[in-house]
Amino acid sequence: MAVKRGILLVLDSGLVPFQVETDSLLLVNLISNGNLAAHTLAKMALSIDSDCYWLDDLPPCVERHIRFDASV
Repeated sequence: MAVKRGILLVLDSGLVPFQVETDSLLLVNLISNGNLAAHTLAKMALSIDSDCYWLDDLPPCVERHIRFDASV
Protein backbone atom coordinates (compact mmCIF):
# COMPACT_ATOMS: atom_id res chain seq x y z
CA MET A 1 0.00 0.00 0.00
CA ALA A 2 2.84 2.41 0.82
CA VAL A 3 4.48 1.83 -2.56
CA LYS A 4 1.19 2.54 -4.32
CA ARG A 5 0.75 5.78 -2.36
CA GLY A 6 4.31 6.78 -3.16
CA ILE A 7 3.84 6.14 -6.88
CA LEU A 8 0.62 8.17 -6.87
CA LEU A 9 2.42 11.03 -5.10
CA VAL A 10 5.19 10.98 -7.72
CA LEU A 11 2.75 10.91 -10.62
CA ASP A 12 0.60 13.69 -9.13
CA SER A 13 3.72 15.82 -8.59
CA GLY A 14 4.90 15.28 -12.16
CA LEU A 15 8.21 13.83 -10.99
CA VAL A 16 8.82 11.44 -13.87
CA PRO A 17 10.74 9.37 -14.69
CA PHE A 18 11.23 7.80 -11.28
CA GLN A 19 12.66 4.66 -9.71
CA VAL A 20 11.10 2.55 -6.95
CA GLU A 21 13.31 0.66 -4.50
CA THR A 22 11.80 -1.57 -1.86
CA ASP A 23 12.82 -3.77 1.01
CA SER A 24 10.79 -6.27 3.01
CA LEU A 25 10.99 -7.39 6.61
CA LEU A 26 11.94 -10.90 5.56
CA LEU A 27 14.77 -9.70 3.35
CA VAL A 28 15.90 -7.10 5.88
CA ASN A 29 16.89 -9.92 8.18
CA LEU A 30 18.47 -12.01 5.42
CA ILE A 31 20.25 -9.47 3.24
CA SER A 32 21.37 -6.44 5.19
CA ASN A 33 24.09 -5.39 2.74
CA GLY A 34 22.07 -5.68 -0.48
CA ASN A 35 20.68 -2.16 -0.48
CA LEU A 36 21.56 -0.33 2.70
CA ALA A 37 19.51 2.78 1.83
CA ALA A 38 16.29 0.79 1.29
CA HIS A 39 17.00 -1.31 4.38
CA THR A 40 17.53 1.78 6.56
CA LEU A 41 14.43 3.49 5.18
CA ALA A 42 12.32 0.37 5.78
CA LYS A 43 13.51 0.20 9.39
CA MET A 44 12.66 3.88 9.89
CA ALA A 45 9.20 3.34 8.40
CA LEU A 46 8.45 0.73 11.05
CA SER A 47 9.05 3.27 13.82
CA ILE A 48 6.78 6.10 12.61
CA ASP A 49 3.01 6.48 12.60
CA SER A 50 2.58 9.18 9.96
CA ASP A 51 3.36 9.71 6.28
CA CYS A 52 6.68 11.32 5.40
CA TYR A 53 7.58 13.01 2.11
CA TRP A 54 10.93 14.32 0.91
CA LEU A 55 10.62 16.24 -2.35
CA ASP A 56 13.82 18.31 -2.43
CA ASP A 57 16.07 16.62 0.14
CA LEU A 58 17.06 13.08 0.96
CA PRO A 59 15.69 11.46 4.11
CA PRO A 60 18.33 12.19 6.77
CA CYS A 61 18.59 8.53 7.81
CA VAL A 62 19.67 7.40 4.32
CA GLU A 63 21.49 10.43 2.95
CA ARG A 64 24.99 9.09 3.60
CA HIS A 65 24.12 5.68 2.11
CA ILE A 66 22.76 7.23 -1.08
CA ARG A 67 25.71 9.60 -1.43
CA PHE A 68 28.09 6.66 -0.95
CA ASP A 69 26.23 4.56 -3.57
CA ALA A 70 26.35 7.48 -6.01
CA SER A 71 30.11 7.86 -5.56
CA VAL A 72 30.91 4.21 -6.33
